[in-house]
Amino acid sequence: MKYKKCPVCELNYIEETEKMCDICKNKSSSYDDEEEYICPICYKNKLRYDEVICKKCMEKRLLGDLNDLS
Repeated sequence: MKYKKCPVCELNYIEETEKMCDICKNKSSSYDDEEEYICPICYKNKLRYDEVICKKCMEKRLLGDLNDLS
């Protein structure tokens, strides 16, 4: 089994197949389909119902992780 850091809090480790840790799931369990949510990282971009953070922030984090390896 492989693990990664939770993309929301970057504190807890989760299985690669999961979207977020249990703690972040509990925080986001109050999501309502009719409400609009904003990215918790940049506070600018709107999130779709299946997103935890926006695409731009996800790309920045992925690129940052790759840059840390070199």
